[in-house]
Amino acid sequence: MDLSRTVRGRLILFGVLYFVQGVPWGFISLPLSLYLTAKGMGPDQIGKVLALAYLPWSFKLLIAPLSDALNLGRLGRRRPWILGAELGMGLTLLGLAALDPQGSMSLFLSLIFLHNLFAAAQDVGVDALAVDILDEKERGTANGVMWSMKYAGVAVGGGGFAMIASRVGWRGLFLIMAAMIFAAALLPALVREPSRPPADNVVVETARTLLTTARSFALRATFFGLILFVLAPAGSSLLGAMSSPFYRLRLGYSEEEIGKLSGLYAAALSAAGAFAGGILSDKLGRRRAVLLFTLVTAALHVAFSVLEPQWGSRNVVYGLALTTAFADGMLQATYLSLAMDLSNPAVGGTQFTAFMSLANVRNTWTAWVGGQAATRLAAPEMFMLAAASLIAPLVLLPLVNPAEAKEAFRKKAKEKEGEAPPP
Repeated sequence: MDLSRTVRGRLILFGVLYFVQGVPWGFISLPLSLYLTAKGMGPDQIGKVLALAYLPWSFKLLIAPLSDALNLGRLGRRRPWILGAELGMGLTLLGLAALDPQGSMSLFLSLIFLHNLFAAAQDVGVDALAVDILDEKERGTANGVMWSMKYAGVAVGGGGFAMIASRVGWRGLFLIMAAMIFAAALLPALVREPSRPPADNVVVETARTLLTTARSFALRATFFGLILFVLAPAGSSLLGAMSSPFYRLRLGYSEEEIGKLSGLYAAALSAAGAFAGGILSDKLGRRRAVLLFTLVTAALHVAFSVLEPQWGSRNVVYGLALTTAFADGMLQATYLSLAMDLSNPAVGGTQFTAFMSLANVRNTWTAWVGGQAATRLAAPEMFMLAAASLIAPLVLLPLVNPAEAKEAFRKKAKEKEGEAPPP
């Protein structure tokens, strides 16, 4: 059985792998945030903890060249990497299950950091495998499936786990996550990668990968694409540190209700949005879709702000929160597809990871800035800030042309094969 041979098999493979990435992410973003809120931490402190959890994802750029250089011949290039990373993810979760977070917070957070480091490594391998085996025409749909399944994982790890935390306890939550990851680790074994000879020298191969990646980023489209990914889309992560205190303390919602709204319903709508956004971006074109979905998401943040007098109505709050989640899902999936379009297949793992790594740099700085801003700005002003952070980077969009990058990569590949480049 080879899951990579059919479109359905590829979608199942990447959907499941992204789902298990989303479960721990959802746990960190909601149940952990609620726990820290209950312990009396304010948005600024929660922002720092979330930044610590996001930080390892910024290291993806450092480990991606190793992923591209690693080649174990018949065992594959991506499969061993993914399996090793998932083993590390599962083992760190078993370690967390043995801890009492109330008595060992520093060790607890250290293992959270280490778990996310393995998760980032797994993400590198999965994304590189996607660049290797996904056809260009199915990338939008595939990225829609991937992000929708990641949001589904976030819903389970966030809202779902928040609702059952009092019943199964922290240890039970970590054991459940570990079991999910170990089960998903079976899927990469069902993928047959293209045959390549083993690498003679990993150091040399890594150096070549870095050089090719640097040249790939010398293009105007990819260079400004890097800047774009550092800045956008930042709306949801900018509001992350404020979210739980806002619902719990400002609106007076219970932890269970927050779990249902933010971690379950919103995540489900984000998943649906990601699926729809991926398909629509194939039809509209990436940049047109980015522009459209950004304007819609920013408008919803503005609406949340100006409708402050109506925040006492759950219909208003739920409606705004859920439609914003849907729009944000569309936007996130489209940005992911744009990054894949800007990546050189010759160094797909490293270059695509560079985009994603800088996206996680964005998550890190916006979590910190958002936490600091929430202590100084009122909630309506925070929503306006989120809208502005989405709109401003659009000035770079005309400079980020995927077609320009694809043509340059194609010419370089022909030159490498010893063929004359087309006129």
